[in-house]
Amino acid sequence: MTIDDLLADLTPMWAALETYCVAGCCGFDAFDFSADGVAASLSKVNAARTCEALATLRGNLLALRANAVSSNRLNMYCDKNEFLELLGHLDRCYRAAIPAGRDQR
Repeated sequence: MTIDDLLADLTPMWAALETYCVAGCCGFDAFDFSADGVAASLSKVNAARTCEALATLRGNLLALRANAVSSNRLNMYCDKNEFLELLGHLDRCYRAAIPAGRDQR
């Protein structure tokens, strides 16, 4: 199931993490999903808003019946649960950057 329409609110995050190449060429290999890569992206994204958008995306994905998801933007096709694991990792990294008391969840 294609999920590009669900990714729109995270456009700044994907762009900030796309550091090794471009997704159109390398898919997920174009992104730096490491904790250091996420920390480096903080100058380009708002951590609190990104966490909110990640939570929304997670909820939308959990509602899908599909076991696999794909995205033209990210040039990927993968198991939905593996993608959810990646989103959880990104959420934890961004959440760590939110000053105490600023998290609304």
